[in-house]
Amino acid sequence: MKKSGVLCWLVLVLSWATLSGCGRFYATSKDKGQIGVTSAGDKVGTPTGRSIVAGCVVTSYTGDGSTYLSEQRHIIRPDLGIIEISALEPYGTFRWKLSGSDFAVVTGAGRLDDLPMVLCDRNIAKLILTSISAAFGMSAQLHASPELTKAQGRYYSVIHIGPGATYPKALKTIEVPWANLTLYGDSNSGMVEMVTIQDVHAGLMLTAHSYNFRWLKEIGKSIPMKIDVFKTDETTTWRQRILQVNYHSVKTL
Repeated sequence: MKKSGVLCWLVLVLSWATLSGCGRFYATSKDKGQIGVTSAGDKVGTPTGRSIVAGCVVTSYTGDGSTYLSEQRHIIRPDLGIIEISALEPYGTFRWKLSGSDFAVVTGAGRLDDLPMVLCDRNIAKLILTSISAAFGMSAQLHASPELTKAQGRYYSVIHIGPGATYPKALKTIEVPWANLTLYGDSNSGMVEMVTIQDVHAGLMLTAHSYNFRWLKEIGKSIPMKIDVFKTDETTTWRQRILQVNYHSVKTL
């Protein structure tokens, strides 16, 4: 084939690939899933009626260097702002639920003293829920963010969500009345990699860092398969890890 023919063939192939992409970018992740983000019309959460059901091992870290392992099941409804966590511990079955601003221990309230406090905490439950809800589908909001900040050696676009303010509809399920949330993400990909919650009344600041994103074709989004939760300060330079979530199975219902 002549050089001119080869050149024309390449142009046609590249043009077809560009047009068939429909504004969506994909990259293969380490766990053989796909990372994807729609650049326009972003929505937080899953299609109406869909839940994410995930099994995980949760490790809590204490100040003396010891750890506690908990096998848990998370049922997440990002579109409604709901996460339900259940665990079968040596002390019995535990179940707690965060729905909007309501946090309640459904099963095992009388035995909570037997568990590390960080396992049943509304701020941590909110961080896990937000990390999954906002993992992808935030490119429009991040692109519109006027703030660019450096955290943990990287530059992020920042979204601040405080109680009672006015936000796009996509962010309403993330807002909480008791705390300030800050989302750190890549404005090009729309990926939110860190979420900080500042509970002013409790004098507490926590940060969740998400890793190992897996593409879920049923909902057309990626979610983190690993989440680290740290105590931190306003500079986010000092961090003390208190919890780690490792998801080993994920399905949608």
